[in-house]
Amino acid sequence: MGVAFSTDAAPIRMKRAEVQHISSFYREMIEVALPIMRYVQREHGSDQAVVTLSDHTGLLLQVTVDNDDLLKHVKHRHFFEGADWSESGAGTNAVGTAVIEKHPVRVIGAEHYCAGWHEWACLAVPIFEPLTGTLLGVLDITSRRQWYETHNLPLIQWAANRIGQDLHKNAISDAFFGLVQELDKPAFLLNRHLYVTWANAQAMAAGIRSGEPLPVVDGPPALLTGQDHGTYVQEFRLGEGDVRTLLKVIPYRLWGLDLGVLCLMMPTSGGKSTAKSSSKSKAMSPVDWTTHYTMDSIIGRTPVILEAKRLAHKAANLLAPVFLAGESGTGKELFAHAIHASGPRRSGPFVAVNCGTLQRELAASELFGYEEGAFTGAKKHGQRGKFLLADKGTIFLDEIADLPTDCQSLLLRVLEERRVVPVGGTRPIHVDVRVITATHKNLDQEVQSGRFRKDLFYRLSALWIRLPSLRERSEDIPLLVDTFLRQFAKEIGKISVRLSPEAMQRLTEHSWPGNIRELKNVLQRAVFLCDGNVIEPRHICLAGPFENAPSVDTAKKRRSIHRSLVEQALRESGGNVTEAAQTLGISRATMYRKMKLFNLI
Repeated sequence: MGVAFSTDAAPIRMKRAEVQHISSFYREMIEVALPIMRYVQREHGSDQAVVTLSDHTGLLLQVTVDNDDLLKHVKHRHFFEGADWSESGAGTNAVGTAVIEKHPVRVIGAEHYCAGWHEWACLAVPIFEPLTGTLLGVLDITSRRQWYETHNLPLIQWAANRIGQDLHKNAISDAFFGLVQELDKPAFLLNRHLYVTWANAQAMAAGIRSGEPLPVVDGPPALLTGQDHGTYVQEFRLGEGDVRTLLKVIPYRLWGLDLGVLCLMMPTSGGKSTAKSSSKSKAMSPVDWTTHYTMDSIIGRTPVILEAKRLAHKAANLLAPVFLAGESGTGKELFAHAIHASGPRRSGPFVAVNCGTLQRELAASELFGYEEGAFTGAKKHGQRGKFLLADKGTIFLDEIADLPTDCQSLLLRVLEERRVVPVGGTRPIHVDVRVITATHKNLDQEVQSGRFRKDLFYRLSALWIRLPSLRERSEDIPLLVDTFLRQFAKEIGKISVRLSPEAMQRLTEHSWPGNIRELKNVLQRAVFLCDGNVIEPRHICLAGPFENAPSVDTAKKRRSIHRSLVEQALRESGGNVTEAAQTLGISRATMYRKMKLFNLI
């Protein structure tokens, strides 16, 4: 490996000027990841952890830490921007090993190769581009090894997946940039296997289906082989018959990585198009505000999921707000899409917002828009908020419990008056929006604690639907497995993929703390690892030693773990605060803060 066992600080790969260049190159990734990293820090429930973002080689791009004492120690180990935490640079560690293995990795204490990391525990999860599976980076949480039990795998997996999804949406938006005059045309994305991974409504009307191969009969090398020929227009023959279509093909890239191509279907020389046209068709926004799922997308036959689906059907035709309650990964956004698609507003926009990633100071402008000059950095002509973008349609406010308190009162006013006032503006604007909200938290407890307004809670929870965890509907696992395997097999060009009986047994015996999202990720990884058509147990990468990690909504359990560690250190030191602090690897001041927090003094 070429790394000395005695190494106590990671190598610095980039000089300061080079780090600034790299940070600029990855600016979008950092901007997307930073609020999510801060959310992870808050949800973790302790100031004894460092959250880091690395690129696909193990180069650290961003570090967040709330504890000055801890910051001093990690800086001594070069846990900062520009440091090289690849295996070749820092030996076995969670970040570098996750880059190699491309699945979640936990490394504790002496499991690290270098002696300098033996006092630390790390949990790293790769960040993938969701359509192509390309590794974009790694999200990591690190703490002293005494605190490793507080590391929360489902939370870090959710965060890594969210970063990948948001970067994908931005990449689509960038691919559309400058094409505003052409966005009323059928448009779709192709991955490197010529499978359609996204299509707008116009393309679907022309027979293009997401998740299916493009029915192209002939075409230029760039489309068929993925070679970079830049942006070009060429005639294709799609499907059966002699109908030919002009496609404008645009490379779909993220930081120089070729992920596929964006295709626009153009009018033929005779003025005809293969797509059904309408003089009233609207130009698309650079971001797709259409819904992608229906009630048929909700898979399951168990009574608990059928009851949730029945209630969703009833709610779809009503105008009252819908509240979706359930653990992370149970399909709350899927249900929101399905309710919208089954109701009278199905032809309107569907706008999804994750309230947990909204920066407190910008949340109001994100939701309600802002006028020119409303704040430093505001766009010249202002910007419409998500509520106005959702006019005549549906807005889905995910993780509503994390909406900043000052925004809660503004949201209540919008619900009551059906009008929004952009930040910096004075004129109210009428808005006609159906509101669906969701959270994995216990909203009753949030109200009782004063973190969520009681009047807003009553307003949002008129139609309450609880989504069951995967543990409650384990009989649906084979059906879900079959659906996901067919989807992933199509994406990589395989005819079929199936599970061996032993592999299926592993899945049915697992507790699935991350629910359907975790199952889907495990199967996607298994299809990637499997060279043939039969997935064996060795291809199933379950949480393993992480299974006992607290789930996202068990803050009380994490607090109990923290208290137990502090109490144990005090007992073993005979009440000597200095010695107990040294045992936990924290300062005396931090130790006293924790003792006060846990009513131990």
